[in-house]
Amino acid sequence: MAGVFDITKFDWGTAFNVAFLATLAALGKGLLAREHSAPTSVAVEISPSTLPSHTYEQAVRRS
Repeated sequence: MAGVFDITKFDWGTAFNVAFLATLAALGKGLLAREHSAPTSVAVEISPSTLPSHTYEQAVRRS
């Protein structure tokens, strides 16, 4: 049965290790999720939106 939480007997070292690993995993996931585009010789205008370029252009034209 679970007892009362005693902060003086808590294993803080393990908790910080788990938090550190979770932080590294989140940073790694963020780096892997970045979109990499192939270099082209054609100048492409960069969109400030996360929408696909075609959708963003249609939305901007309607405004």
